[in-house]
Amino acid sequence: MMTSKEDRNDPTATPPAGKPRWQGLAGLSPEQREELVVTIAPAVVGHLAGCLRSTTQRWTSGQSLDEHDSERARWSLELGRFPIAQDFDTAIRDDLRDTRYPPAYEFSGIGFAADDSGLKVLDDYQTARRSLRHGLEALIRGEHAYSHLILYQAAREGDRFEHPNWAPWSPLHWFERLFEAAERHLGRSRAALELMDAYVQCLARSGSGLLTTVAEAVDACGLVTDPAPTLEPDTDAVPAASWNDYRQPGSGSAQPSGTGRESARAAPSHGWAGPMPDAREDPDAWARWARVLLHGAGSGGTAGIPAVQAHGDMGMTGDPPVAAAGSATGAGPVTRDSLQVLIRELLDAILRQILRQIGFHPGAEEGVLAILPPLSTVVARDLDFFRERRHPLRIWLGQVVNAGARITPDSPDDTGGAVERQLERLHRFADRLRSGADAMDRVQAQALLADWSWETVRDLARWQEMHEDRIRPLRHEEHVARACRGVTVCVLETGATLPEDAARQIADAWGEILDLLPDGEQRLDLDLRAVVRAICRMASPTEVNALVRQALADAQRLGIPDARIRSVFARLGQAHLQHLRPPPDAAAFDPQQSLRRRRSVRLRDDDPDLLPDFDDIHVFEANRIRAGDWCEFVDRTNGRLQRMALAWRGEATRSFLFIPLDGGSERRHSLQGVANELREGRMRMLPHDNPIDVILR
Repeated sequence: MMTSKEDRNDPTATPPAGKPRWQGLAGLSPEQREELVVTIAPAVVGHLAGCLRSTTQRWTSGQSLDEHDSERARWSLELGRFPIAQDFDTAIRDDLRDTRYPPAYEFSGIGFAADDSGLKVLDDYQTARRSLRHGLEALIRGEHAYSHLILYQAAREGDRFEHPNWAPWSPLHWFERLFEAAERHLGRSRAALELMDAYVQCLARSGSGLLTTVAEAVDACGLVTDPAPTLEPDTDAVPAASWNDYRQPGSGSAQPSGTGRESARAAPSHGWAGPMPDAREDPDAWARWARVLLHGAGSGGTAGIPAVQAHGDMGMTGDPPVAAAGSATGAGPVTRDSLQVLIRELLDAILRQILRQIGFHPGAEEGVLAILPPLSTVVARDLDFFRERRHPLRIWLGQVVNAGARITPDSPDDTGGAVERQLERLHRFADRLRSGADAMDRVQAQALLADWSWETVRDLARWQEMHEDRIRPLRHEEHVARACRGVTVCVLETGATLPEDAARQIADAWGEILDLLPDGEQRLDLDLRAVVRAICRMASPTEVNALVRQALADAQRLGIPDARIRSVFARLGQAHLQHLRPPPDAAAFDPQQSLRRRRSVRLRDDDPDLLPDFDDIHVFEANRIRAGDWCEFVDRTNGRLQRMALAWRGEATRSFLFIPLDGGSERRHSLQGVANELREGRMRMLPHDNPIDVILR
């Protein structure tokens, strides 16, 4: 048995000191557990039935790779004769209703709760069984990252499951129950192993829709409180967009698909890499180093300027030819003035490579290149610019380039003047650098960086405020959706039979309050949730009024007008009375119908051919995008490139609003819509790291 200690199945047993009391599903109401049954069990069992049909057909037709065709034909008859699917259905439904913890399995490839360490020698059958389980776990983590994270978080919240794979919504749990049913009828046989292998293959081919449905049901029943789950430490994180991966469309280089994983493999080599001199070395050493880089820039290779190591060994074969030490224009010793000319040429080559790599708006390119003369003056005196990633001028130059890259190269409009302000800021800071270049030190460079960063934050806030009229209706839709979900969860948690009109009144009032709350404010939202739970429990007016007084105090603290908050609570009071004394013909609120509406959202700019319920790495990558992140789209109808920022994102509605800096257009996508644009290569995130670091690494 997987659980060798009897007290593990005893919910009253006292846990060891310092250990949480893992409660499984005991903390859920019967209504929540039943809702999980009616939404999860049919999907899981239906998927298994399809797997059994396809497996039976394959075995009957003799599609195999070895000599066991006749044996498989016999197995297909046994699959049709034995009630494996019915046993599996019963086990899954019982598990979703069961409040005992942990589950007891006949056998597990990993002895989580057993006394042994799992290191004992297994026979061939058990080894194959364990390998199948490990393969399934790798499949779920690697190919269904988004659903895996939701199901993982639901299992770990509230001290529910010590091991998330024990949760009845986990594919690893289904694996164990199906193996038990298969062994019950087929024994510990080759047929049982091949059936389980076929099941894993079915999950690999057609598991996305199933896992998405299960994750939706778990989330909708209120088992996930954080709407944007984060990675657990051992999950293979998707790398963020980087200049190391970025190539301009049509440049001949491999274009990344948006996630960075494929593009990291496709990025071309940066060619020869040599050591960087120490800042204290004489100008001759720096002149030789600069000429090496300039030689690479002029070589015509796909890599442009070679990557440079801050430390290294010159003992390499095939080094590029280096001119003898001399001035930038002829023979003779290298001086700081002649070195400044080389530094300027080098910075010019670096920046022009970056500008070609991404494609720049002409005005932004002019502003970036205007920085070169004064920058080379400062850098020639402070050569640690090339060695230190945290050098303030190096950080600032990277931020300037990234800011310029956010302007669509052929931007036709400038609604509100945001592009003009961006270009004006580029030239203003270039003038500031020019006026102070001769005497600029680290302190002044740090002040330049701090002022640029502050103005960046200010301009972003101004840009978002300029588009408030576009964001406000989406924010209201989000609040209504959150309120409706909150009512549904409260009804499920309390088992209430709430009149439909009362539920609608509560949701409308709750959504109105959410419209008034400042960003990040949760206290009043929690107050309202407590009031709604009390209403669902048919608490006495005295008890509800005490909760209302607390909510009123928090509303006053936030500055919400008394008239608005009292109007809202008056409607909540009407809903409470209607629940206490419902009309004889009142229709009951149906949480199942409410949950059924939470299907895959499709918005205006989603691909018309978008298929539902994908669950791959692109969905997870789309889920990581936050307001203020920049990306570029390629229009699928005319091929036009446009750079945009995520101006708004709704968690409950799963809506994304992208707006360009010029403000002349917008794109509205769903979560699945964004994932599909990434998947099809029509969208990718703009680099956010420092492009100078990518070259001078």
